[in-house]
Formats: sequence, structure tokens, C-alpha cells
Amino acid sequence: MLPPGLVWYVALRDALYLFHMPAFFFVSGIIFSLSAGRPGPSAAALIARRADRLLVPYAIMGMLIFLAKYA
Repeated sequence: MLPPGLVWYVALRDALYLFHMPAFFFVSGIIFSLSAGRPGPSAAALIARRADRLLVPYAIMGMLIFLAKYA
């Protein structure tokens, strides 16, 4: 139940959630294609470098959260 006077919030939230993830994927795809189009490493090398940088902390954080919930 919403407090009185916050009915506008539901409409704003629904409108935002309608497009925010597709817009994120679209913008990140454009940024990736622009960065991969420059002379330098190939797209596969960029993906491997980003995976090393992002997946390791993601996995560690996931394990920490799992262990905290288990304990």
C-alpha cells in the first residue's frame, strides 16, 4: 500500500522498468562495438580481458554472499 500522494510513483516506476534494461544493453553494445572497432586488440581479446577483470570479483562476491547466508 502506497502512502497518500505517491500514486505518481507507480506510473513512473512502471515506465522506467519498461525500457531501462533494453536501453542498458543497447548502449553497452554500442560502446563495445565502438571500442572493438578501434585499432588494437580483437573483440575476443577485449572479452577475455573484461572477463578476467569482472568475473573473478563477481564469483568471489557470490561465494561470500552464499557463505554468509549459509552461516
